[in-house]
Amino acid sequence: DGVYILLAGHRRVRAAVVAGLREIPVMVYEGAHDRSLIQLAENSHRVDLSTWETVDALAAVRAAGTPTAAICASVSCSKSHLSNLLAVSKLDPGQRAQIDQVELDRDKPIGLADRIALAGMRSDEERFRSAIDRLREGMPVREPKVLEALPDPEPGADRSEEHTSELQSHSFISYAVFCLKKKKK
Repeated sequence: DGVYILLAGHRRVRAAVVAGLREIPVMVYEGAHDRSLIQLAENSHRVDLSTWETVDALAAVRAAGTPTAAICASVSCSKSHLSNLLAVSKLDPGQRAQIDQVELDRDKPIGLADRIALAGMRSDEERFRSAIDRLREGMPVREPKVLEALPDPEPGADRSEEHTSELQSHSFISYAVFCLKKKKK
C-alpha cells in the first residue's frame, strides 16, 4: 500500500531532515518482523552500549523466542559467540558488581574472554572469587598454558624428515615455537 513504518533509526531520520537530505538509505522488512531484534541489530553497533546492556538485550531477544540463527544474522556473530554472550548474561547482580568494581579499581575494562571464563565459574563461588582476585592483580582469569618444547635434533640431521612424527603429535603452537628457536652454532 506504499506506507512504511519506521522501526528503528528515528534519530538518523531526524538528522537527515535537518541536514536537508531528500533520500537516505533504508532497510525494508517485509511481512512479520521482530522489532526488538531490529533494534538490537541497530544498537549493537553503537559504541556506547556496555557489555551488560549488550548481553542483557541478547538474552531478552533469545528469551522472547527469537531463533539463534536470526539473532546471529542480525548482530553478525557466530552461534558460539552468541552462546558465550548469553552465558555472560547469566552472571548475577552481585557477580556483575564485583566485575565492575575490578574495572573501576584497575581503570581498565575486563575483556570478553575473561567475562566468559567468569560466567563458566558463576556457580562455584570459591573459583569465582579466586578469579576476581587474579583480575585485581592484573592477571587473566585463566592460567596460561605452558608449551612443551620439542627436543633439538641431532647435529646434521634433516629436521623435515626426522621430526615429522614428533611434529604431528604436538600442537601447532609447539611447532611454531620449535621453528622459531634460534639455531645453535
